[in-house]
Amino acid sequence: MKKRAFFFVFIVVLIILFLSWYMNNYIAKTVKYGSYYMEVDTESGISPFVMISENQISFTYDLLSNHLSLGNYSIEGDILTMTTYDGNEKYVFQIDGDTLIFLENSSSLIKLKNENPEVKVTDKAKFRLKR
Repeated sequence: MKKRAFFFVFIVVLIILFLSWYMNNYIAKTVKYGSYYMEVDTESGISPFVMISENQISFTYDLLSNHLSLGNYSIEGDILTMTTYDGNEKYVFQIDGDTLIFLENSSSLIKLKNENPEVKVTDKAKFRLKR
C-alpha cells in the first residue's frame, strides 16, 4: 500500500513539474524577439518601432528626439506592458501573433518634437515583426 501511495505522489509531482515547465516555456512567452515597425502611410522609410529581446525592450517613437525609452516588460495573457528603467513611462501593447497593437489609454503620453501625422503613434497603431 505504501508503494502505491509513493508512486501516486511521485506521478503527481512529475505532472506538476511538467505543467510548470510548459507554462514557463510556451504559454508565458507569447511574444517573439525582434523589431516591430509601425505601419505608416508614408514612403519616407521612417517609422516608430519596438525592439524586444529576452531581457529588455525599447520603444522609439520620435526619431528627432534624443530620448530613448528603454526598460523591462511583462506579459499577462495577451497584454505586453513595458516599463522604463526609471519608472517614469509605461507603454502597453496587445499581442496578436506577429503584431503588437498599441493601447494608448493604458500608456504614458507620447510627446513628439515634430508632430508628423504620418508617423504619430495613435491608439490601436499596429507594429509588425520584421524578419
